[in-house]
Amino acid sequence: MTRGRPPQKALDEALPIAQARGDLVSFVDEPAFDCDFMFLAPDRFCIVRIKRTRHLWCTPEGLEAQCADAIAKFRHIHAPAFVSREIWFWSQYGVFRFFRIEDAGLVELDIDGKVLTTPRSERVLGKQPASAGSG
Repeated sequence: MTRGRPPQKALDEALPIAQARGDLVSFVDEPAFDCDFMFLAPDRFCIVRIKRTRHLWCTPEGLEAQCADAIAKFRHIHAPAFVSREIWFWSQYGVFRFFRIEDAGLVELDIDGKVLTTPRSERVLGKQPASAGSG
């Protein structure tokens, strides 16, 4: 994990994704706020932090442990139901994983901002969902 602002390449790749989900509101260049940009989706206002990681395919809990400080700062932001606090993990290979930061943990999202029922790490690692019975 790197420290500081995300590389320009990550921002360049993230902006089209954000624009496909809604209208870009602004870039945030204020270290105290600790987010990179905000956008207005049809059903919510999203504040986004991009974090670079070398360990993209671990569990959501593993990713949360990697970025505990940044996630803790986001949890202190008041978030009514229409605000989505999101962290987008980016690998050096240009791959993203998207998460909504909730008080109880991270919820994985697809590229369109919809909640994934099976985390990508389970699909990549070949794990079966817990609800799948042994048979």
